[in-house]
Amino acid sequence: MLEKLPTIENYNYVIVIAILTFILTMVTAKGELTNEVYSHWWKKYTNRGLKAIGLGVAIGMVLFLQDVNNDNISNIKDRALRNEQNARARIIEKRVKEGVKESVDVVMDGISSAFTKQGLQYDRINKNIVVLKDSVRNTKGVIIPPLLRVRNLEFKDSSAVTRRNTILYEIISDNAVSYNCALKFDVFGITTNVTPTSIDFNLRALYNNITIAKEQRLSGYISFIDNFHCNTYVLRLKGFYYSSDKKLIQIDELYLLRHNGEKFIFELPGDFHERVFRDYIKKNRF
Repeated sequence: MLEKLPTIENYNYVIVIAILTFILTMVTAKGELTNEVYSHWWKKYTNRGLKAIGLGVAIGMVLFLQDVNNDNISNIKDRALRNEQNARARIIEKRVKEGVKESVDVVMDGISSAFTKQGLQYDRINKNIVVLKDSVRNTKGVIIPPLLRVRNLEFKDSSAVTRRNTILYEIISDNAVSYNCALKFDVFGITTNVTPTSIDFNLRALYNNITIAKEQRLSGYISFIDNFHCNTYVLRLKGFYYSSDKKLIQIDELYLLRHNGEKFIFELPGDFHERVFRDYIKKNRF
């Protein structure tokens, strides 16, 4: 109960105690405090004596409140110190996790590159090693290039508090093996007043330089915060990869997640969405 009392600067108590002590001194110095005529002790005290007793009790109460005030100030400082230490600990923990993740990414990129040189690949989704098929299909000497594309998008989770959304994506390499892939997602949205808007950029889709076997499907998650309450999301898959004959293939494709009143469904963009967002991307130089 006492810890809920508001705290004030300690000098206020010092001033009050000094004033009360001065008044008590003046009261006790100007006259008798007791009258011995009366035999009962409670009748012996004069008005001046009763004032002195009241002032003494008041000084005692002020000293008590001063002690409580000092304890509360000390507790507040302790809580502030603990909060600061906890905040620093969370920052350190976050940086450690980011450092570990970055180190793991570097290691996995190295393993992926080493496996690729041996005609192998580690599939982190299914936790097994895949033997890469020959990506070269000859038809009268013509090499059919691989075709990377998003096979599916699925809206998985949304937080009403943080407005963070999570989407599961699946990428497939049609026709042949795709080598040294470097792929990222940009996320756009359509607001309730049918206005295109940008939400997030350069979300890494797969590990850099990963090789995707022919017809192999790789899945992952992207997470972003939507402050616009969009009912349609447009995901732009961009980047590049290589065919078996080391030809660079650029990729810049749009895919749609549209809310149909019950849930988000995956669609390929029609002419309207393709035109609107290509103009929006060109205009804003994304």
